[in-house]
Amino acid sequence: MVSFAPAQPAAMDARHAAARARVRARCAAASPAVPTGARNLAAVLDLGNAVYFTFRGRAYGVPPLPWAAGAALHALWTQALAYPSPLTAETQPAYYALIRQLPPLLWRYTRPVGAWRRLRRRLGLLRNPFRTASERELVELADFFLSRRMTSGVRFRPDALPAGT
Repeated sequence: MVSFAPAQPAAMDARHAAARARVRARCAAASPAVPTGARNLAAVLDLGNAVYFTFRGRAYGVPPLPWAAGAALHALWTQALAYPSPLTAETQPAYYALIRQLPPLLWRYTRPVGAWRRLRRRLGLLRNPFRTASERELVELADFFLSRRMTSGVRFRPDALPAGT
């Protein structure tokens, strides 16, 4: 049988302080030390933010471009810009083969605006609008997409590279 007896406020405060100390000690032992400052908070909060643009009267959203896609796009873009301005008969097929790789890459990371259009895209019924884009439009779109690349919070360390590179 449990018996109840009146307690003085000072005794109750001492018991509460002792219980709080036990809880704090258990929590400190259970969890490792957490860094005091949040890191990459802006990058994490920016993951869901899409920037919208209009292409031929339709709105599209572009979330931050993953690092690998940004690297592939940058490689295509720099290779396309390296070709001489008046294309010769020898360089023309290679240049247009390179340009032909841009529309599928751009379309992969584009999000149509509107639930119906997103559903049609997911079902494969919405066609790539960039397939008929001109050279100039593709270069402008590539510039825009390159501005959406995610950056790494890791600093470059040249001493970490393997020897011979």
